[in-house]
This record gives sequence, C-alpha cells and structure tokens, in this order.
Amino acid sequence: MGRIILNIVIFIVVNAVGAFAGPFLYEIAAILHFFPHVPDSLQHGLSRMVFVGTPLVFILGLIVSIGFFIARGEKRFWLLGAPVYLPLLFAALVMVYFSFAAI
Repeated sequence: MGRIILNIVIFIVVNAVGAFAGPFLYEIAAILHFFPHVPDSLQHGLSRMVFVGTPLVFILGLIVSIGFFIARGEKRFWLLGAPVYLPLLFAALVMVYFSFAAI
C-alpha cells in the first residue's frame, strides 16, 4: 500500500514539474539572451508557440506517463519522465526554429 501511494506522489510531482517546464525554459532563455536577434514580428509567434503549444505537448506527455503504472523495468521511468522531457524538447525546438527563422 505504501509503494502505491509513493508511486502516485511521484507521478503527481513529475507532472507538476512538467506543466511548467516549457515556459520555464523560455523564460530562462530570455533572461540569458539566447535569442536576442529575434525581431519583434517573430517574438509574438515564438511566445505564442511556447505558451500555447507546450501545454498541448504536456497533455500528450501526461497521457503517455500513465504507462508508468503499467510498464515494468527501465521503460517505466522513461514513461514517467515524458511530461517533463517532451515539453522541454518541444520548447527548445521552437526556440531554435525561430532563432534561425530570424536570420
């Protein structure tokens, strides 16, 4: 019984972290000036893609992470981490795309 509760708590914590992973990456990149040459006309599209697209990718990761309760072995931890690494990957790819689109 204690192991089931621990798995549920870990599941909730990882999904809570994943919900803010993409926007957090965007804010850190903005603070550190990783995309300073993106013009204002593209900046709106960049922020819209990150703040609107990332939650959709998070929902996909959330659905995938339910497999954490079904799978066994190492695969189970990859499924659990999906709500974190999928939005991070999506946000990073969007930022790279808009950085090169500005050139």
